[in-house]
Amino acid sequence: MFTSYEQLASEAIEKYNLDANRVLKAMKIAQGKTNIYNNHCPTGEFDVRSSKGGWYHVNTKEKTCTCPDSTFGNTCKHRIAVWMYTQSNARHIAEVRRVDVSQIMHELGYE
Repeated sequence: MFTSYEQLASEAIEKYNLDANRVLKAMKIAQGKTNIYNNHCPTGEFDVRSSKGGWYHVNTKEKTCTCPDSTFGNTCKHRIAVWMYTQSNARHIAEVRRVDVSQIMHELGYE
């Protein structure tokens, strides 16, 4: 069954004890068709559009982002958005292939 971004937002808030406002902002980023790119990035890395017009770089393996919020040690909305994006993709593929999501996350280099 397809996992919606709303379901992923609820999961992020409950499972990872994240701030609801931050997660909702992340969900809006993840839902945007042109906000997250990994075309020219190494595996497991993404460029995420900033609300101020620039781009931040998220590394899923190192759990980092180049935004100011992340540099202060916070789990920023960009990292959460990429988590939602990768989970959405991986869960869909795992459902089709009937395998565990962790296998797909590994195959795609998201973890």
